[in-house]
Amino acid sequence: MPASRDALRAAATRVAHGVGPVDEEALTNVLVTVAELVLHTPDLRELDINPLLVTDGGAPVAVDCLFGLA
Repeated sequence: MPASRDALRAAATRVAHGVGPVDEEALTNVLVTVAELVLHTPDLRELDINPLLVTDGGAPVAVDCLFGLA
């Protein structure tokens, strides 16, 4: 069962804790978008986002991303 937006928001809050001001809504949107991508791409075998940084303004930025398809 896919994670709910509330569960992903809670994860975003845990990740952001202690790293300064973070736009938790923007980070939650990243997690929701990645979850939707995984759900709607059955051929996706690998997804690596590294690093996912948070800018001084609090917005998340994926610096590098690798997708592996079957």
